[in-house]
Amino acid sequence: MGPGRDQIEKEGKGVKEKFKDDSVCKSFLVGLCPLDVSILGGKRKFKVCEKIHSELMKDQLAKHPDAEQLKREYEKTQMRDLDFVIRECEAHIASEKNRIREDVRRKKPPLPIQVNDKLAQMKRESSALIQRAEALDDDKVREKEELIQQANDVLKERESVLEEETKKAIAALPPQQKLQATTNREALLTFSWLLQCPGHGAMELHKAHDQPFAVPVTRRSPEWGWLEYLLHASCSTYRLRLRSAWSVANKRLNVEFESRCKGLLQLHAWLPVAEIPFGQTVEDICRNGFKAGHTGVSFHVGNLQLPSLYSDGRDRGGNDRGHNVKSRGRSLPAGRRLYEFLLCRLGAGRSYLIDNPSHAETLALPPEYDSFFTRHSPANEQVIHEEYPGVLPRHVLHHEYMVRDPAQALPVYLVHFEFDPEMPELLNLPLCDHCGLQAAMVYCEADDAIFCRPCDGRIHSANKLAARHIRVDINRRPNAPLGSCPDHAGSEADMYCTECKVPVCQHCRKLGSHSAGEAKKHRLVNLREAYQHALKASTVTANSVLTDRQRVESQQVSELDRRLVTVQESTQALEDGIYDQVQLAVKQGQALAEEQALLLMADELEAKRQLDQAAWMDSFLEEHVKNLPPPDFLEAWLQHAKVRQEVSQLGRLTEPRSSATLRLEGGLRLVADTAEATWSRAGDAPGGVSSSTTRVAVCGTVYEGDAGKAVHEKFRIHEAYTIVRKRMDEVRPRVEELEKAEKAKKGEEDVKKKEKENGARGHYYCSS
Repeated sequence: MGPGRDQIEKEGKGVKEKFKDDSVCKSFLVGLCPLDVSILGGKRKFKVCEKIHSELMKDQLAKHPDAEQLKREYEKTQMRDLDFVIRECEAHIASEKNRIREDVRRKKPPLPIQVNDKLAQMKRESSALIQRAEALDDDKVREKEELIQQANDVLKERESVLEEETKKAIAALPPQQKLQATTNREALLTFSWLLQCPGHGAMELHKAHDQPFAVPVTRRSPEWGWLEYLLHASCSTYRLRLRSAWSVANKRLNVEFESRCKGLLQLHAWLPVAEIPFGQTVEDICRNGFKAGHTGVSFHVGNLQLPSLYSDGRDRGGNDRGHNVKSRGRSLPAGRRLYEFLLCRLGAGRSYLIDNPSHAETLALPPEYDSFFTRHSPANEQVIHEEYPGVLPRHVLHHEYMVRDPAQALPVYLVHFEFDPEMPELLNLPLCDHCGLQAAMVYCEADDAIFCRPCDGRIHSANKLAARHIRVDINRRPNAPLGSCPDHAGSEADMYCTECKVPVCQHCRKLGSHSAGEAKKHRLVNLREAYQHALKASTVTANSVLTDRQRVESQQVSELDRRLVTVQESTQALEDGIYDQVQLAVKQGQALAEEQALLLMADELEAKRQLDQAAWMDSFLEEHVKNLPPPDFLEAWLQHAKVRQEVSQLGRLTEPRSSATLRLEGGLRLVADTAEATWSRAGDAPGGVSSSTTRVAVCGTVYEGDAGKAVHEKFRIHEAYTIVRKRMDEVRPRVEELEKAEKAKKGEEDVKKKEKENGARGHYYCSS
């Protein structure tokens, strides 16, 4: 047992695969056992590995035909052992660090009472400044930063006072005590230097752990506006207010994510903090990443399913199980709710379709897939809601992904946002002037009235004269209100600052923010002109960031549908080839064809899902175009352009697989030839086939199938085998007759054999 043990056995039957036994250390076979006594050294608290460490078995593994696949499996075991040892070492280093600090602190020379009082007073002063900063409102960012800086200055001054007074106290000690105190102080300084020097392994890591894992995002930063706009889009309402946000980017996790997800489809996904699995905390995730688990971690893409976010009872969904954040002692007004979410970058890649999230617990993710996607979940269905009174029709998009590899999920931001039902809903519309029930959508200049779609159709189709009336969207009607100035309530904004990106009124130019200083020199343009320019820039034709992507995805869907028809037509060719071994061939043919159908369906649904996401973004922008006043639209458009740019940089499209045909070969083996096709990135027709692989299943019919073609979920391969089954029914009676004849013949042979044996035993008895 343990390290150094070598199994010297003869090459006999089964010896070459003895390394697969549970008593053999798999980590040692792939290079290194972290629990080896020679690695742990003398001072250790780990249990030594008691499994077999054999160089002979390591050679047997290297010569095995499936060596590469087995090594990948054993490396997972090695990673678990390494992770365990690293965490134990980190915990030991942390405890030793605290022990050294406590020892040095206990051996410090005593300081005078007045010095201790001064140090305590400075510490209380720093704490009071921090409490004042926390008590300020979120919009007073500059005042908060100043108070925190003052608190840090007080702490630095306290450290310098403590250092000087400690030197004085050491100088006043007797020679022997002075030597001991000086030695302790030098040890503390040396220990602090080790923590600050680069290249000291775990010590440097623990110094990083002492640093805050989250950096606050200031309200005036571009990230704040981008996050708030993404929340508005994800919840389809402007009754949300971002209270606080933190950047939780981690360089090590980012490198692992980029290495694992390079070239994969990447998405921005939300994770409720209350639904973090495996008992992890937010800090643990931001420092060390998600834990690996058999079930994986679920993420939401698109609309968030939260309660009380809709203006009509028929448009509610989801629940608030654990999504609410405790107010931490601060009372919220009645009706308001506070939520806490993590925004992550998700490497979805190619998704494997499942009907229920619970199915992922028992399924093994195929090697060619990167994530699970819940296909039949009601939350994943695209819904365009009907028009409710005063409520816009909403394009709802909700996708649920599940990943098992922790490196595929990268936490980026931690956000706290508040939902206030009393806030004005900017996406709501005025009611129709005619019926007073539905949301008004168009403005008629001839009638000087606003109408909903049904009333507009009825009124302007009554006669030819009414049909000539020119109608426009209500937000584009002449003399539409421009909106009020954000700094001067009641004053209409008529200009727009191109540098500050805010609307400006007359009071701003005379006595306000743009009346003096550098702001007075800023370039101002007419607000209506800026609004028209933003409207033009927001059109799909003027912004081709996502247009090319949608065009390629549409072509992929069309090509996958065409391949689906080819697969359905080619199944008829199986009828003429299956006769004597029809029963076994049909079973294996069904299994392979359904597998190919699933693979193809995954590509088609993935492309459709991305089209839905693009339509969702355009639908949300269209709501802004129709309803927001110019100042709000300009701000929203700036954030929308950033979101579009982010989406365009999240990764390349997943290339679909080429089509496959079904054919029959001699030998009755199932063969799936999968050929990868090269797609033109410009959105043209698919390119030529570049490579192919073959999958064989013994005893069956030969199929050539493509793992990426989508098959309509109602289509089942066994429908193509109706004629084959009819032939099987015809053959079955003849097969049964042959089996009966063989049994009868075998029975006669058994009877003769028994009679012969009985006769032999009787002769032997008589002779004795």
